Amino acid sequence: MPFNVNRIKGQRLFRGCRLAIAVIGLTACTKSSTPASPDHAGSLIGTWTGTILSAAIGAGTATMVVDFQIPTPTVPLFSGTFALVFPDQTFNAKGAMSGNVDPGGTSVTLLFDRSTVPCPVEPGGSSQKVVAANATLTNNRMRGEYIVGGCPGGTLDLMRQP
Repeated sequence: MPFNVNRIKGQRLFRGCRLAIAVIGLTACTKSSTPASPDHAGSLIGTWTGTILSAAIGAGTATMVVDFQIPTPTVPLFSGTFALVFPDQTFNAKGAMSGNVDPGGTSVTLLFDRSTVPCPVEPGGSSQKVVAANATLTNNRMRGEYIVGGCPGGTLDLMRQP
């Protein structure tokens, strides 16, 4: 059988990828023996409550519970659950959420499970959409805007509860 340089390069690349995935996996799954301080921007674990203001249906309340966080040094990832309550119960929502924090610890990106949202351009005035938010993180407060693909978005203002 002739010597195949490409096959050897492919095997090395495959081994290198497996090693990188293993290292990342072990790093991501490692927990600190001392939990982060609740007011530290690097840790979002806890309950966050506040207001949500829809451009289409007005004000409501929002609760977000962050119960899992991978404390990577560059872009911490987190997940949990959320609940939104509006005067029009059609748009109440609850489900899973996930997000990340920028390396500077000042900007948070959030993704919320698909839910019924007000959408005047859709038949019936509503649609099932994923909600995405970008918020500024200052101490124990997240404030920002959310978007809903092709439908009116709004603002979000949450405070971490003690």
